[in-house]
Order: sequence, then structure tokens, then C-alpha cells
Amino acid sequence: NQKDRYVPLSEKLLEILRRYWIAKKPKSRIWMFPGRGGNAPLARTSVAKMIQSVRIKAGISKRVTTHTMRHTYATHMLEAGEDIRKIQILLGHRNIGTTSIYLHVAANDIREAKNPLDSLDLD
Repeated sequence: NQKDRYVPLSEKLLEILRRYWIAKKPKSRIWMFPGRGGNAPLARTSVAKMIQSVRIKAGISKRVTTHTMRHTYATHMLEAGEDIRKIQILLGHRNIGTTSIYLHVAANDIREAKNPLDSLDLD
């Protein structure tokens, strides 16, 4: 929908990117991963081709897109116990309903959910 999407940069990834920058010394002072000529970012098609190359090397038969990466990121956050409201904000959703539809909860998480009635002292 023509919106930029952002996620927090992990410390581990930041270290990897620093090593990349030192090793590759990109000609562009603006783009970490410049496209052809160095004066523009990578094209969407280039990113899509890279994802497909990695998918094939990993032996993944399912379709994978940049949106799959976004979905996976959010799903892992939810499974790790992150608050759905924070995930909503990170994903840029205006409506929490969009976030709850977008995310899939792992079956293990559902089975491990505690029923609040079990905490009642009924004796």
C-alpha cells in the first residue's frame, strides 16, 4: 500500500552489517545495498530473485516472498510472547483486527494457554 515498513534492528544483525560495510565498502554513501550504478537502492525484482535463490538452496518448496518474511517476523514475535499491540504498531496496522487476522498462533501456544478459571480457589 505504498507504505515503508520498518522493524527494529537487532544488535546481532547490526554487527553483521558493520562487518559487511567494512568488507564490501559500498560505493554509495546512501544505500547499504545499492542497485546497479550504486546511486539507487536494490530493485524489488532483485530482492525477490535473491529470496527465491535462498529458498531453493534451503530446500523450501513453498512460495516465499518479502511479505512472507514480514509475516514470519510477526508470527515469531507473537510466539515468543510479545504483546499483539506492540506487533500491531511495528507492522503499521491501524486496526488490531488486521493484526490478529494476519498472525497465526502455533498449535502449541494454544494448547499451553492457561484457563483463568484454573486459578480460582474453589475449595
